[in-house]
Amino acid sequence: DEQVLGLETVLQQASRADFDRHFVLGAVNGDYFKDNGSPTDLMVHNGEIITTNTTPVDQRVIFGIGANGKPLIGNPDVTMEMTINGANSHMIHSINKPRYANHLVLYTPYFSASTLTNPLGTEVVLTNVQGKLNGNSIVTGTVKEVIVGVGNEPLLPGEIVLSGHGEASSYLQQAKAGDTVQISIQYDQESWNGVQEAIGGRYRLVANGVVQSFNIAGVHPRTAIGIDENGNVFTVVVDGRNPNYSNGVT
Repeated sequence: DEQVLGLETVLQQASRADFDRHFVLGAVNGDYFKDNGSPTDLMVHNGEIITTNTTPVDQRVIFGIGANGKPLIGNPDVTMEMTINGANSHMIHSINKPRYANHLVLYTPYFSASTLTNPLGTEVVLTNVQGKLNGNSIVTGTVKEVIVGVGNEPLLPGEIVLSGHGEASSYLQQAKAGDTVQISIQYDQESWNGVQEAIGGRYRLVANGVVQSFNIAGVHPRTAIGIDENGNVFTVVVDGRNPNYSNGVT
């Protein structure tokens, strides 16, 4: 239902996206996900980063639609930092991911109804948010409130919550209501700047027309996506785990 946390079948998602003059022709599985439904790696929707990566760079593959409408396959990463009133920058570790020790996490309403964090930290609520959370961009906001030792701050439309633990919590406590926060975001690969849609996967089967070599154990259902030399996009699904129909593939 348009949030990171939650589970919904592919058919349910496709049905919600199918309406007058906007027809869904086909739908397939995307990224791996946690038990709570959270995608594993980079997800971008309508030109806004929804989640950042967790898989090591040599193991992940991302499919995207660039700013020019052309498809991309690669393994981009995102670097983010924030300043308070133009000074004292600090790294932002992730977007819409769990908050770990000494991490600073950015939460948007796409995550859930609230941050679901424990009380061991500081959360800064930004309002009057300007700009889009995407590569090669700047987002600004005004500090609405600084909450220390509470956690689980509501995520409201038009607002961003910056949540810090440990060292990052101490950093956020410097902010006060009315301050201006600036967030800068960069992809490490320029071709991904301004990407409009992206979803994660695993294993690069073919790179620049060359079949890649690897050994993945087990026969399972598989979903793949690819781009031909003319820029056409193909999705391929092999069903599995059903001996009477299809066991799947390696």
